[in-house]
Amino acid sequence: MKIPYLFARFNLALAALMMTGCTSWNLLPLEQRVLEQVHSVKQWAPERLEGELPVLEQAYAQRPNTVNRLRLAVSLGFGRCHKCDSARALRLFKETLQSSQDNSVVALASLSIELLESKAMMAEKNSALVNQQQRINELQQKLNDLTLIEESLHLRE
Repeated sequence: MKIPYLFARFNLALAALMMTGCTSWNLLPLEQRVLEQVHSVKQWAPERLEGELPVLEQAYAQRPNTVNRLRLAVSLGFGRCHKCDSARALRLFKETLQSSQDNSVVALASLSIELLESKAMMAEKNSALVNQQQRINELQQKLNDLTLIEESLHLRE
């Protein structure tokens, strides 16, 4: 599973969630702002996102409401920059999950948590695969060296 696929899945699930039980496409301001943040974060260069994070942090510090918490969590969890922090994003999404009574917000937080946990699991598996590949390469090099030694021994006889 690749990250772009996960983002597509997230966006589709979010759109389906908002359509279920609704007769129109009128989004509440909270959902609209969070969706805009998701879209923006995917588009921004790492430098731009690093410039936006302090602004989002300050907004959340001044007004720790659901909108600011979700916008910060989306940026920290789904952004591509050095200051992005998936662990903190997970904590913020879990806070939202516990504090909100709004079904769409709970669904949004749940989907985000699932996506971030899947992303972390994939990164862990990728790291394990890289380590295994390095070990295989080292063993292959040792085998090649032993083969060369064996061939040189045969030539001496």
